[in-house]
Amino acid sequence: MKKTTFVAVLALFSAFGAFAQRPDVSMKPIMAKAVDLIELIEESYDQEIVRIEFDIVTDKKETYRTLYDGIEYTIVAFADDRVADLDVRVYEMDGNEWTLVKKDSDSSDVAVVSLTPDVTSTYKIVVSAYAFNSGYSAAHYGIIVFHE
Repeated sequence: MKKTTFVAVLALFSAFGAFAQRPDVSMKPIMAKAVDLIELIEESYDQEIVRIEFDIVTDKKETYRTLYDGIEYTIVAFADDRVADLDVRVYEMDGNEWTLVKKDSDSSDVAVVSLTPDVTSTYKIVVSAYAFNSGYSAAHYGIIVFHE
């Protein structure tokens, strides 16, 4: 029975492995960018990474993170080669609505914002793909949140 289960699991992994080899859906390009950014953040800037997240974006995606008052955070959003323009915005809850705190809206596939919250709270991080390279309408993106 164990051998049959092992063979079934191995077949399942092989099926996923074949799917992941398609360059248009592979995680390898976004992971390679992440490794380069991690090395830069930790080795060159001597910062501590407190969150890493990956997902697929077709227009915009939201994620949430508690940020603590008095700590300067940097949020880097980056995309694979299918994205021409990626932006990031950070919002704070103000009463009953989200208020924009910081944004990066340059025209590149990497977006960076730094902020030092004056209150410990949950913040909303919105990653937006404003433009894709020709022939694409979805891509992988990553977010890295770090501080000293």
